[in-house]
Amino acid sequence: MTILQRATHGAASRFARLSALGLLALALVLALAPLTAPAHADGGNAAIDLGQVDETRDSSLTVELHRANGEAIEGVQASAYRIAQAKRGLPAVPGYATLLERTAWADTVGTGDLTQGTWATLARTLADYVTTSGKSADAAGATDQAGTFRAEHLTPGVYLVVLNDRVRETARGTETLTFTPAIVSIPARNTEGQITYDVVVKPKFNATTKPRPRDYRVVKHWSDRGAEQQRPASITVDLFKNGVRAETVTLSSANNWSYAWSDESGAEWTAVEQLDGLAYTVTNTREGATFIIMNTLTPGETPTPTPEPTPSTTPEPTPTPPPPPRRKRRRCPAPVLTPTATG
Repeated sequence: MTILQRATHGAASRFARLSALGLLALALVLALAPLTAPAHADGGNAAIDLGQVDETRDSSLTVELHRANGEAIEGVQASAYRIAQAKRGLPAVPGYATLLERTAWADTVGTGDLTQGTWATLARTLADYVTTSGKSADAAGATDQAGTFRAEHLTPGVYLVVLNDRVRETARGTETLTFTPAIVSIPARNTEGQITYDVVVKPKFNATTKPRPRDYRVVKHWSDRGAEQQRPASITVDLFKNGVRAETVTLSSANNWSYAWSDESGAEWTAVEQLDGLAYTVTNTREGATFIIMNTLTPGETPTPTPEPTPSTTPEPTPTPPPPPRRKRRRCPAPVLTPTATG
C-alpha cells in the first residue's frame, strides 16, 4: 500500500474532504502507475501534513533513467511543470485552474480515488494539454551521460513530469523509448521515511525496435572457363523467409544472373538453388545481405546442354508423276487367200 493509500485507507472520501486536517499524502505515488514509480517517494508509512510544508524551502527534482542492465539512458528531454500547490486541498497554481478543473483533478483528490490507473490516466491527459498549450516548464533539460537530469531551486508543490520519446538507430533497427508522464510531489518521503525536499524519480519505460528496411540480393557466379556455352539458359532459386519459402525466382543472362528485394521485417532470409538436373557443384556464400551462389564445372565433366527446340516443319507433298502415254496398236491387214487349181 502506498503512502497516499495508507493516508486514506478505510474512509478515503471522508478523509479527503476534511482538508483542514491537511493529511493528503504528497508522496504522490499520487501518481504513479507501475511505469513511473518514484524510487525515493514511497519510503515512509505516514502521510505528510500539508500544514507543515515549508513552501519557501529550496527544493530539487532528479530524474534517473537506466536500463535493466544498469546502462544509463542519455539524451532524454525532461520537463517539469508545477501544477498544484503543496497546501491543503492541493489547489491549482495560477494558469492551471481551468485545466485541473476540466480534467477532474479536484474530484480525483476529493474522492480519494487512488488507484494507479486513475493517476496514470490523469497524468497522460494533463501532459497532452500542457505540452500543446504553450506553457513554459518550470524546469527542463536532458539526461546526461549518467542518465540523470536534476532540476534545482524549485518551489514545493505537485509537478507534472513529462519525458519526450527518444529515438535512435541501433544495429537491430530504429529503437524508440516511450516514457509515461508522472505526477510527482515535493516534498515526499525518502526510503527511510523522512520528509525530503530533494525528490528522486526513476521512471520506467517501454522500448520498441523497428527493423530498418534492408536490401537483399542473390547473385549467380560461374566457374566454367572454356565451357561457357554449356551453361543452362537459366536457373531457379528459392528464397526462404524464416525457414519458409516466400518466393521462387529465375536467374539468367537477361537479369545478369541476379535478383534484388527489400524487407523491413527483420526476418532471416536464405537463398538456395534448385538442384534438380544440375550438372555443376554448388557453393553458397554470403557477404552482408548478398547471397552468392557459385556453380563450378568439375574438370573432365561436360554438362549435357539443354537442347534447343527444333522447329516443326511440314514436308512438301511429292507430286504424282503423270501416267505414261498409251501406245496405239497398229492393225495388220488380213491376208488374202488365192485358191490354187489342182489337176
